[in-house]
Amino acid sequence: MKETDNNNKKKKIIKDPNESILKQTVGPKGEQPADDMVPFEEKPYMNEDGLHIQKGIFVDGTLFDWGVDEDDYNRAVAMGPQYRQQIEASIAKHFVESFSEFLGRKITIEEVNEARRTGWIKKPTRWI
Repeated sequence: MKETDNNNKKKKIIKDPNESILKQTVGPKGEQPADDMVPFEEKPYMNEDGLHIQKGIFVDGTLFDWGVDEDDYNRAVAMGPQYRQQIEASIAKHFVESFSEFLGRKITIEEVNEARRTGWIKKPTRWI
């Protein structure tokens, strides 16, 4: 995959047709680091309508059903660049709150980023 700078916007150019959303996944790397850790995956799945493939977060095989409506996001960003940072901060805050609720414990964005890097996350409290 190659990144290019076009009008100050970075775009990912997929040169290899086999490098699709189906290949772009995050998952466990290496052995399970501790007994209280479970797999954290970002992978594609078929939407409920059976027509669309979406990328989702799975914790120990369970889908975290959350997302941002792209049309709403694009309309909000179109309001101007001065709002983009506020919009993205609001989305991140809502994501962390929702993911914390899903896991049954408070989580930070740093923990999410570490899980994305390693493919492992501390077991949700309600699943212990």
